[in-house]
Amino acid sequence: MAACGVPQSIYVDNGSAFVDSWLLRACATIGLKLVHSTPGTPRRARKDREVFRTVNGEFTVEIASDEGDVGREIKDLAEMARLFTAWVENL
Repeated sequence: MAACGVPQSIYVDNGSAFVDSWLLRACATIGLKLVHSTPGTPRRARKDREVFRTVNGEFTVEIASDEGDVGREIKDLAEMARLFTAWVENL
């Protein structure tokens, strides 16, 4: 959000973490619309899995070391976020 601003909405499932009153209040405070999926619609879950499969298959390759078998040492979460943002922006 710091780099691109607050999105208009975010699509989430109906898990307990996404119907929590604190999350709803936080989203309302920053103007983020929380859109819940329709219960019993596995189609969206399949799309989500595809996104994670792509990230796992392509982003992790990008951050692997030159040897390919041992991953690069990532110092902290900030470095991981920077690398991931650069990867997404260059898709």
